[in-house]
Amino acid sequence: MAYQPKSFRKFIATTVTTAVVASAVAPAVSAAQFSDVQDSAWYTDSIDYLVGKEVLSGYPDGTFKPNGSLTRAEAAKVMALTLGLDTEGEATVDFPDVNSGDWFAPYVTALVNEGVISGFPDGTFKPQETLTRAQMAKMMAVAYGIGEDSSVDLDFVDLGDSQWAKGYIGALVGAGIVEGLDATHYGPSQNVTRAQAAAFVYKTEVESDVLAPKLEVSELRFKDSKTVVVTLPEVSEEEVTADNFRIYVDGKMVDVEEVVAEGKEVVLTIADLDGEVGTIEVNGVELEFDFTSLAVADVQTPNLRQIAVAFNQDVTNNEDVEDIDNYTLENTDGKDLEHRKGKDAEVVKVTILDGNIAVLTLNDAMKNQKEGKLVIDKAVLGEEVVFDLEFSDTTVPEVEDVQVIGENAVKVIFSESMDHEFTDPTDPEFDEDVFEVTSKDGDKTYRIKKVKAVDAGKEAIIEVGGTFKDGDELTVEIDNGLEDYAGFSLVKQSHDVTVVEDDSPIEVVGFRNASEDEVTLILNKDIKDFDDSKKDSLFENFYHTNTKNKANEVELDGNELTIRFDEDEELPDGTAYIYIDGEALTDYWGNENEQTIRYAVEVSVDNQAPRVDGDIDATVDKLVVDFDEELDADSAEDKDNYTILDEDGEEVEDTEISSIKLSSDKTTVTIKLKGDDLSGAGKYTLVIDGVEDKQGNATEDIQKDFEVNVEDDIVLGDVIKNDTNLYVDADDDETDFTILIDFDRKMTVGDDKYAIDNLSNYSVKHGVKSYTLDELDEKDAFDVEIDTIGDEEVEITITAEHDELDEGKDIWKDGIDFTILRVKDANGDLSEDAYANKVLPKADVKGKLKVEDLELTETNKIVFEFNKRIDNWEDANFSLETAVTKKVLGDDLEDYSYDIDLGDDDKTVTITLDEDLDPDATIKDEKINLVISERSKDNTVTSYGETLFEDGTDEFSVEVADGVAATYDDEYFEEDSDEDGYEDGYKVEKDNDVYKITLGFSEDIEGDADKIATTLKVKSDGDTLDFVDDLTAEGNEEYKLEIKDDMLIIKIKDNDTSDVEIDFKENNNFVDASDNKVEEFDVDVDLDEAKTADIIDFEEVEVVDAEKVAEVDALIEALDAEEATTEEFEEAVKAARDAYDALTDAE
Repeated sequence: MAYQPKSFRKFIATTVTTAVVASAVAPAVSAAQFSDVQDSAWYTDSIDYLVGKEVLSGYPDGTFKPNGSLTRAEAAKVMALTLGLDTEGEATVDFPDVNSGDWFAPYVTALVNEGVISGFPDGTFKPQETLTRAQMAKMMAVAYGIGEDSSVDLDFVDLGDSQWAKGYIGALVGAGIVEGLDATHYGPSQNVTRAQAAAFVYKTEVESDVLAPKLEVSELRFKDSKTVVVTLPEVSEEEVTADNFRIYVDGKMVDVEEVVAEGKEVVLTIADLDGEVGTIEVNGVELEFDFTSLAVADVQTPNLRQIAVAFNQDVTNNEDVEDIDNYTLENTDGKDLEHRKGKDAEVVKVTILDGNIAVLTLNDAMKNQKEGKLVIDKAVLGEEVVFDLEFSDTTVPEVEDVQVIGENAVKVIFSESMDHEFTDPTDPEFDEDVFEVTSKDGDKTYRIKKVKAVDAGKEAIIEVGGTFKDGDELTVEIDNGLEDYAGFSLVKQSHDVTVVEDDSPIEVVGFRNASEDEVTLILNKDIKDFDDSKKDSLFENFYHTNTKNKANEVELDGNELTIRFDEDEELPDGTAYIYIDGEALTDYWGNENEQTIRYAVEVSVDNQAPRVDGDIDATVDKLVVDFDEELDADSAEDKDNYTILDEDGEEVEDTEISSIKLSSDKTTVTIKLKGDDLSGAGKYTLVIDGVEDKQGNATEDIQKDFEVNVEDDIVLGDVIKNDTNLYVDADDDETDFTILIDFDRKMTVGDDKYAIDNLSNYSVKHGVKSYTLDELDEKDAFDVEIDTIGDEEVEITITAEHDELDEGKDIWKDGIDFTILRVKDANGDLSEDAYANKVLPKADVKGKLKVEDLELTETNKIVFEFNKRIDNWEDANFSLETAVTKKVLGDDLEDYSYDIDLGDDDKTVTITLDEDLDPDATIKDEKINLVISERSKDNTVTSYGETLFEDGTDEFSVEVADGVAATYDDEYFEEDSDEDGYEDGYKVEKDNDVYKITLGFSEDIEGDADKIATTLKVKSDGDTLDFVDDLTAEGNEEYKLEIKDDMLIIKIKDNDTSDVEIDFKENNNFVDASDNKVEEFDVDVDLDEAKTADIIDFEEVEVVDAEKVAEVDALIEALDAEEATTEEFEEAVKAARDAYDALTDAE
């Protein structure tokens, strides 16, 4: 947005003291400070000019001595500094009266080297002699390339012996640089005074046109260390050249190497200032610069939704600064910062203000007084930097301006972003009841149709019914129903505004955020939303380079137009041309861009590896990792590119990556795990190495710490009810009471008040009194020990000495009244309840051990878990057999040998087969059972004597469930791939303009077509097709779905197609027979390469066998019958092919 609210202007004025700021700056020293220089004197402006350039200075007594003479040495300094010559080199002048150590030697050397002076005929320079007016004339004419002009009619009668200078004097007089002492006297032999010397230079550089007219400069900024961008008040009617500019760096004139004029902006290329700090002056406008290194001068939060980052240099068109992915927000604990609605706060827009301020707009506002941190990636400054933030707003919002921007639209500009609502995710609006638009005389009230929120709520565009006319006077009433994000209300107010029609053409005036896949163009006015009638062909109007590179998304926000391109139409590196077809844009006055707009943008190819965006969302069996850019699918889904480390930095054991899926937007990776679950509240590190973006930039050992999220808070009441058992072991002298508590997540242990191994966090009732376990341990009758198992379980053993107790061995015979007090998990989250109590009965140790979650997880791997840790185990007691024929795998079925292992958690069992089972957990359609022999009763037990068997039970079996998702089989048709219509992964048939594409899967599939289609995208030559229940003769660019056993059939109606893209994302309604969701897949079908097999028209086949002719005719009728079912159609086609083959053989 061109307009910036007051809060930003205040920010600039008060904070950016070390940044690059352009303005017309008055010289630090001026003639007014000299006691002998009056403001009204003819030479005051000239002295101001040279004193400001630090070419001349005053004397210690505060005077300038304007009538004092100038020596030739002093004149050499004035000229060398004025011309910006190099005076730092070695002084090597061949004048006998100028020594290399003289203070003036460098200046004389510079002038000699430039050919400005040559000395006297006797070879001397005479540095201490005063400079005459004739000598000064020659020096000026030679120095500035003015030369001699003897044709000028001079009335001076006193040139006499100074005839050698007549041509130079004539040239300066003709240029209006010098005048005589009077009409007939020039005074060539008189000494040049200090005031006259200043006037010579001032008139040459400022007032005369001999050097080409200096253009007025209204604004100045650096694009980079060697490129200065000058903004003129208006477009120059004459050709702009280097001669139109006088450029000084720290008082030294510098050459302009290249000039490129683009409207009001002129881009000047000068000598590189990289590594330097100083001031540049262009035609009297000064600009401080610091190119030692890019740095942040200040960071502030002007409101609750924006962050202003002030840099020490101009960062306009700096791709790294404008990249939203280079900014992340953290809370004070280093985790993702959440905005007011509890979602992760993200930077969604970066706007460069006044050249050096990056305004970061967030996806929503923060709560007032919220603290956090801004992390700026090393791509911006060379190293990662972190700034503390406090979002604070105590200012009442104001209306900055009201403008009529169209024949039925008024814009209101606020001092800060105002809170607003979304009618849908892309349509932000204000409450229209807050606004009222009337004619100024009150005779007419305009109906408000809509109030758009623009630029994150800093602007409101009021669209009304009716039409404004040029000269109409309106009143805009704004009620106090509007609030900023801090809750401060806008004061009720009204504004009068006059309608001034604007018929100026729509133009692109700038751009930002130009990357391979998107660019934001800045227009000279607000643009109306696209008309519904144009939306069907909208994207065709926006493209780059040529019409083939069409946009795939276009977004409007006031005067900003964001155009996005998909992977196949990316913008090229360097200069790219964006095209907007004529009549594609319409402003609020109804003006359209009559001609195609062509605009050049500079695109910088991404050479930075992908980065993890925010925290990893981790549960015990899944990791969700967001990246800051689109990824290459092959590397993103490669298991070898990810490693999980435990908190000791060791690779986790018994937990493997089972699958990795890249999201449809290619920025999120979902990693599914198998084997042991990650521990609830556990701390881990994910190492990501070799994951590439679309440009091939690969990650190098990114290490991202994460904690496992446990969805529910710790509820002690549930823990003690479901996961706490009491075991009793007694003899004549003592009884051991063992209490086992399973928290089912990593917990805090060690020296902490709420640690689970702190005895004071548990109590038991003995007699009529309750004792914490540390108190009980102090009593002679009891000994208490506590151990933790994997930081998730607690084993408490209370030993009671019978002879120390009144009740002896009958202590707690009916159970223990047990209480858990507040504890916390490894993340530091306290239990929801302060305590929980239950009388724990003695455990029934029989029948408590169970086999759970037995399923085929991969085609060669079966996994199950015991519900408790195993103390003794014998794998020979477990076997696999077919459910009906009772064939033992590895014995009767030798190819299906297997290994069986108990994991380190003493709970998880993995059976790895030598031969794959069918994906539905069968062998030739026969289910598989896990058989547990009766021998397990003796050697598969827990530490507390629990077994898998009830008393009296014998051998039993459990069916292996199908846990393997159906997958697209890209080799399903491999055996037929040599035939027309077949490729390894699909079969293609055609009937007129209907293509039938058949995909095969690893097992039978199920689902309703319309529900499958919600996440199935079918494109034909890049155009997305519509799903329909049935194809019709009139339809086009549509498809329908059918399922037959393990095949998905896609029928496409498209009059003109050669390539089909099929992309499916997981869907609860597309499953296998066991309700496992079909895995995501994508298929590219090249119809030309497939050599599509046509359904044969037998009416064109000449045959002699009448019986066969009748058979063919009958089949044709079946094919033509509209009521024919899919199965009949398929059978008819097969029969027709067989018949045709028979006819061919007969002939």
